[in-house]
Amino acid sequence: MASAAPRKRLSQVLPPLILGTATFNAQYNDDPAHMPCLDIVRRALEHDIAAFDTSPYYGPSETLLGGALRALTPRPPRDGYFLITKAGRIAADEFDYSPAWIRYSVCRSLERLGTSYLDLVYAHDVEFVSPAEDGLPERVGVSVMGVSAVDELDETWALWKSVVGLASGADSDAARRRDKIARVVEGDMWPGLAEWRDYAWGSGGQGFTNKRANRGEVPADGVMERWSKIPNPTQDQ
Repeated sequence: MASAAPRKRLSQVLPPLILGTATFNAQYNDDPAHMPCLDIVRRALEHDIAAFDTSPYYGPSETLLGGALRALTPRPPRDGYFLITKAGRIAADEFDYSPAWIRYSVCRSLERLGTSYLDLVYAHDVEFVSPAEDGLPERVGVSVMGVSAVDELDETWALWKSVVGLASGADSDAARRRDKIARVVEGDMWPGLAEWRDYAWGSGGQGFTNKRANRGEVPADGVMERWSKIPNPTQDQ
């Protein structure tokens, strides 16, 4: 029997640019259903940004992203883009990394995104909970940038090309480019955060309590039945 192919490092798998879709969410937009999600996704693919990051914690983000990908004409082949989602964070103070919940979350994400497979699934915001949480994966990751308008995507792409560049090899202007990045961040991006500038992103601290009462309990909404993944309480807790 042939041996399995060696697993590649995450850094070898991830595309160089990933479009974050946390902004497809009422936390950032009053009515995310009326955002130009289709135009944003189309423009991203036109710029060869063929990776998308989302999460069930981002409200309707998965549904909106999946709808946009299905509405594209012509529809891109599934192997032409990289889909990233997350699992484990349910609410601001509710987390569940049990095998049963992770399976449920992944199956639900597959339906929302309209795909038969996901390229990568992160354990979402594991820094909030104790490492002793059942089923907590050892490897975690963070997502990056999101946009809420087509113009923002064009500006980000222009910034990427002008500041970072796409050419390989040594760069004799590294110091100049670092200074330019600093000027853009301090002069344009940082002020644009407005009241979010002073928001403390991080774990809940020692006083944080995970209010998820019954880890491993999944909704009876038909998701697991459709994927033939009925939870077994004796194995999944």
